[in-house]
Parts: sequence; C-alpha cells; structure tokens
Amino acid sequence: MSNYFDIKRFSLLLNKHTSEHISSYFIAVLALFGLLFSVVLFFTPLNNGKISVYFQRDIFLCFLWLAGSVFASTVFANLGNNKKASVELMLPSSHFEKFLVSWIYSYLLFQLVYVGVFYLVMFIASSLAYARGNPFEIFSLGTDLKVTTWIFLFYMVFHAVAFAGSIYFRKLHFIKTVLVFFCFFVVLILLNEPLIELILNRDVTARIPFGKAGIVETNQMFPLDIRKTQKLYLIVVPIITAVLLWTASYFRLKEKEI
Repeated sequence: MSNYFDIKRFSLLLNKHTSEHISSYFIAVLALFGLLFSVVLFFTPLNNGKISVYFQRDIFLCFLWLAGSVFASTVFANLGNNKKASVELMLPSSHFEKFLVSWIYSYLLFQLVYVGVFYLVMFIASSLAYARGNPFEIFSLGTDLKVTTWIFLFYMVFHAVAFAGSIYFRKLHFIKTVLVFFCFFVVLILLNEPLIELILNRDVTARIPFGKAGIVETNQMFPLDIRKTQKLYLIVVPIITAVLLWTASYFRLKEKEI
C-alpha cells in the first residue's frame, strides 16, 4: 500500500467525506438555487418578462466565480480549529488524498452541480415566461466557446486563490483571501504600465494587465497587438497560475501538524 496514494484508502476517505457533508452540501445547493432564482425573478419584470442571453451569461459567470470562491475558501476551515484539525490530520490517509478529496468537491463537482442548478433555474424561468407569452432564449455555453473558455479559466484561478486561502489562513478565510488578492491586483495594475514602458522604452498606455495597450506619440495612441496564434498562449497563463497555487496549497497542507 502506497503512502502517497492508494485507491482503496482514497475511496474510503471520499465516502466518509460524502456521508458527513452530504446534508450540508444539499442545503448549500438549495440556497444557491434559491438565490439564483430570486435574482432571475427580480430582473425578469424589468425586462418585459425576458432576460437577454448576455445578461444570463453575466449572471452565470458572477455566481460561478463568487459562489465557487466562497465554497473553496471553506474546504479546509476545520484546520483553523485545533480540535477539528486533530481529527482531520489523524485520519489514516495521506495528505495528497485529503487534498484530492477537497479539490474534487470544490472544483470538479462544484462546477457540474452549478451548471445543473443554473440551467434548472433558467428552464423554470423560461417556462414561466413562455406561459405568459414572453419566451426568451436560454444562454448556451456552446454559443461562444472563446468566452466560455475564459469564464472557466478565470474560475480556475479564483478557485485556486480561495483554495490556497482556506489553508493559509486560520479564520475569516474568504475575507482575508479577498483582501490579499485585491492588494496584489492593485499593485499589479500600478506596476503594469511602468514595466511595459521600461521594456519598450516608449510612452505607453496600458490600464489593465493583459488588456489593451498602445504606444503614445505626439498625442496619438497607436494600439499594440499580438498575432492571433500568440493570443492562444495567453490561455496558459491562468492554467499555470492555478497549478502553482494548487501545488503551494498541497505543500502547505503537508506542513500542518497536530
């Protein structure tokens, strides 16, 4: 039996986690459904009984990022309590198996459940609108694969940040993680333009990192762009960021002691 990963031991740990948390997860899913449905019902009358595809997309990504981050920030909350931490750490399983169970629930399973809840809400809302004679098109993840890809890539990063925060902070995990992320993002914005100017040795306008940028000459702005093939490389940035944060979270978990 491997001290790192054993499928039987992992299955027992996964079953234990499921049996202990299934009721709280079910209540959380109901709360998510109720909140999503309330938002949809609130905005439907303001749009003559209809909700545009673009607004549905905005609801989808906002709730995915926010709810997913909140959930991920709680997965290791027990480690902040000495008594509960003792029980967690004394379980006869490896740190990697404990890490993997939390990762599967907070990342993989959450996305599957969230997508199901979102479309259930939109199906009920569209059925009610159809009965009133105001049918509307439901947002589809396959309509614009580029946008959908970036929605889930951003969620990957947000999850990794919140996941790391749940291990690194003992209390107020989500609030502290948001503060750290906000400070880091502000610093990144402040340094973005000066760094580009230093590299290019030109006056540059670049408000957002990885956003639109341009060279300023004689009060005119000449936009900077990269080739379409090179834009595909940008997809690697959030993936690498998330993997690094997940890796850091795992090693931080290994450092935890009773």
